[in-house]
Amino acid sequence: YEITYGDWSSDVCSSDLQFPVLDSIEVFTRGDQVIAVDGGVGFIGGTTKIERLDRGENVEYIEARGAVALVITDERVLATTLGSPRWMWTYLGVHESPPRAVALGDRVALVLTDQRAIGLSAQTRKKFFAIDIGPNENVQDGFVGDSVAVVVTDRRLLGMSAFLPGFFEQQVGIHDRIEFVSARSDFATVSTRQNLFVFQAPTA
Repeated sequence: YEITYGDWSSDVCSSDLQFPVLDSIEVFTRGDQVIAVDGGVGFIGGTTKIERLDRGENVEYIEARGAVALVITDERVLATTLGSPRWMWTYLGVHESPPRAVALGDRVALVLTDQRAIGLSAQTRKKFFAIDIGPNENVQDGFVGDSVAVVVTDRRLLGMSAFLPGFFEQQVGIHDRIEFVSARSDFATVSTRQNLFVFQAPTA
């Protein structure tokens, strides 16, 4: 599968509720190590987080933005956030596709495979989580803002907030066609033929 990186369906603007986060993490590889340097305020001299790669594991994508950082290898998805003491990761399943889409906001990150949506949230106690995509469920699009993300499938909407852990579901009627989707800094809007849904990051 072709992997789409960068500003994938991203529509980001500033907000009165949450200001953009300055880039506070540097992430790079050195030999068989993945290294994140956390330079946030209050961390004198920065905090260094190191994860050793498995034998034969190859890095395919590496990016940091604001308070989040992602590394994707041919075996797993690794993530860390500002203030987190360590790297977190999940292995890709034997029959799971490589990530089809990856996007980072200032406080959230989203990774999509054919079987899961994987989220990273900078400001919750549980920072790294995933939700299964059903075998007959088709992902149509995904949108990321500074503090919010939304995944659109042919059956439901999956909202993710930087401030509360996990994905929040909203079922969409089989005949209720989606007409407009947008993710701003702190909220996402989905308009269908019959309904208008708004997902707010501070309250989910």
